[in-house]
Amino acid sequence: MPYNILLLPLLAGYLFLSRSRFKAYATARLAKDQLLLAAAVWGLLFLILSRAICFALLKTTWGLAVGLAIHKVAPFAFIGTAIGTLLIAETLIRASNLLVSERIAGLWLYHRGDLDPLMRVLWSSNVGVEPSKPPGSIVLSLKILTGMLTFLWREVGLAKLFGSPKQIPTVLSLLRSNEVSFSGLERDDPRGVMINFNNGRVLVGYVADLLTTNPSAEFVTIAPLWSGYRDGASRVFKTVDYSATIQAALDEEGEGSALKDPKDFSRVIRIADISSAAVFNPGAFEIRQSDAHLGKVEAVPVPMSFWERIVFAFKGR
Repeated sequence: MPYNILLLPLLAGYLFLSRSRFKAYATARLAKDQLLLAAAVWGLLFLILSRAICFALLKTTWGLAVGLAIHKVAPFAFIGTAIGTLLIAETLIRASNLLVSERIAGLWLYHRGDLDPLMRVLWSSNVGVEPSKPPGSIVLSLKILTGMLTFLWREVGLAKLFGSPKQIPTVLSLLRSNEVSFSGLERDDPRGVMINFNNGRVLVGYVADLLTTNPSAEFVTIAPLWSGYRDGASRVFKTVDYSATIQAALDEEGEGSALKDPKDFSRVIRIADISSAAVFNPGAFEIRQSDAHLGKVEAVPVPMSFWERIVFAFKGR
C-alpha cells in the first residue's frame, strides 16, 4: 500500500477518537505524540477490518463493479481499503453516539474515575452517588441497545411504532428519558455543591449542566440555592437566598408539579473563577445570615415540599 494512502486510516483513527463520546474526553487529554500513536493503533484496526470486508466484497459481481468504478476515479492501489477505514470509523461514531447521549457519557466517565478532581466534585452533585465500577464501552452500548429494544417491545409495541410514524418523536423522547435506567449506571437524588470563588464569594446549589467531552470545559451551569461570602476558614455568611424566586417559579407550574427545567433559574459559572468546590455539608461550616455585604435579606419560609420538588426536578435529568 502506498505511503500516502495510509494517511486515510490514520485520519479514520483520529476521527473516531475525537468524535466518539466514549473516547473524546480521554483523547483531548492526550499529548500530541500519544494522540498520534493512539490514532495509528485505531487506524490499523480499521485497516485490517476494511481489508477483510473489501476482500469479501470483491468476490461478488456487484462488489467487483464498485471496485472498478472507484479505481477509474482514483487509480491507486488499495484505495478502496483506505476509504473503507473512513466509512467504518464514521459508522462506529454514529452508532455509538446514537446509543450514548452526552449525559450517559458523562455519567460513565464519572463512575470510571476519569474526571479531574474539580469535575468529579461537580458531577458528584449531579449524580448523587459515589463512583462505582461501570462496564466497558462495548458492554455498556450493548446493554443500552438491549434495554431500548426491550422497552420498545414491551411498552410501545413495534406494530404501533411502525404503524403510526407520528408516534416516532414521542417514542424517541421516551427512550431518552429512560436512558439512565437502560444503562444500569447508578444515580440517586442530586446533592448540593458549595463553590468557593477566587474573590471570596460562595455559591451553594445544584449542578444543572456540565460538558463532558472536553476536559478544559470553561463553564458550568448551577441552579443556586443561596450565595454569600467566606470570612476566615470556617465561617460562611449567607447574603442572598433564592428560595422565594424558585418557589415562585414552581408555583407558576401549578400546585404539586415539578419545575420543567432546572435551567430556568440557573446561572452560568466560569470554571476559571472557581478556587475550590465540595459537596455541600451544612454542618461543616458556621453559616450565618448577613446584612453587611449585599444588604439585609429577609428569611423566607420554605415548606418541605419545596425542596422535594427541587430534587424531583433534577432527578430526571
